[in-house]
Amino acid sequence: MHTLRPKPLITATLAVLVVLLAGSLLPVWSVWVDYSWESVGHSGNLWQALAWLPSNVRVSENGWRVWRLHEFNLVFAAILVGLTIAVGYGVYWWAGRRS
Repeated sequence: MHTLRPKPLITATLAVLVVLLAGSLLPVWSVWVDYSWESVGHSGNLWQALAWLPSNVRVSENGWRVWRLHEFNLVFAAILVGLTIAVGYGVYWWAGRRS
């Protein structure tokens, strides 16, 4: 059985954290701000979208509206997770070959 080596694992973990942080700060996420008369959408980072999510759930009549508002965010999240896994594995493999 192959054991994980500490140095490549640390390097890969740092790379994964950088990718997650960069992806969450890019303004590609849909932020829906709920007012008493309407919901207004604009581009923002992941943390803004997550901050408004409880308000979106509270204002919506059913879960379908929340799904329709945030479906692109779920697509971006899946892409970010896939990219993060690929970068983590690639950096671990690259760092393992160098050491």
